[in-house]
Amino acid sequence: MIYITGDTHIPIDIHKLSTRRWPKQNNLTKDDYLIVCGDFGLIWNYLETGLSVPANPDDRHWVPEELFWYKWLNEKPFTTLWIDGNHENFDRLKTYPVTEWHGGKVQKISDSIIHLMRGQVYEIDGSTFFTLGGARSIDRGPATGTEKRDSHIIWWPEEQPSVGEYDEALSNLEVHGNKVDYIITHEAPPSILLQKGYQLSELANFLWQLNDTVEFERWYCGHLHEDEQYGKVRVLYDDIVVVGE
Repeated sequence: MIYITGDTHIPIDIHKLSTRRWPKQNNLTKDDYLIVCGDFGLIWNYLETGLSVPANPDDRHWVPEELFWYKWLNEKPFTTLWIDGNHENFDRLKTYPVTEWHGGKVQKISDSIIHLMRGQVYEIDGSTFFTLGGARSIDRGPATGTEKRDSHIIWWPEEQPSVGEYDEALSNLEVHGNKVDYIITHEAPPSILLQKGYQLSELANFLWQLNDTVEFERWYCGHLHEDEQYGKVRVLYDDIVVVGE
């Protein structure tokens, strides 16, 4: 089975994955997947320590709270898949090696915690998934007062895809005939953003192109902190649903 949910912002919203909140996981195995639609939040703090990066992820210099959630997720019966949002430490994330998994590029935080990278198409359990993480932070900008909103502290320049990532996305979609079963993004499609009065970013404009040119069954996204259905698009936050239902 493949399940999907919204932002986890570890440790803020990870509790929805507890056994008490989601008892269905008791019947799952590592061959079952849970996809997080961005703002995962586990990869966040450790570069501030100034320590080197060991080859073995289990030996990385995690801060204690992150190490707790890292182990907590690893011990879950299912495998966690996630796309990046805008609230990720991209400086830290880029230290993980890139490998291939189910037809697309990934970064394995562990065998049970896998980052699905931007612009990839994966074939999982007979279905195709296109992934494109990232979004524009609304809280970016210079520090004000005691708040720290500087680049590489609260937001990162890599929060939106690069030109190369857009090109790779279009190329991978073309290989699949511009047809996939599911689109997974952090940012919502622009029609929803405009409906809510948001200013469109470069990424949102790219998603508009996808909506017009790619054939898909369902689109799942996070970022808006709500659980709503908009036609073929499901915006997720607290809900955990079966992909395709």
